[in-house]
Amino acid sequence: MFHREMPSSGETNAGILALTAVSIAITVPFIFYFKSIADSLHTIAEDKSGYRKAKKYGE
Repeated sequence: MFHREMPSSGETNAGILALTAVSIAITVPFIFYFKSIADSLHTIAEDKSGYRKAKKYGE
C-alpha cells in the first residue's frame, strides 16, 4: 500500500555518531559540575568534623 523508504546505512551511522557526540558534549559539563559539588561537600565535612585528613574520593 505505502512504500516506506529506508535510510541508507551511511545515513544511519551518521545519525548515531551525531547522537553520540551530542550526548558526550552534554554529559562532560555535568561531570565537572558534580565534581565541584563533591569538593564543596568534602570541604564542609572537613570544617564540621575538624579532621583535615578526611579521605577524599579517589584516594
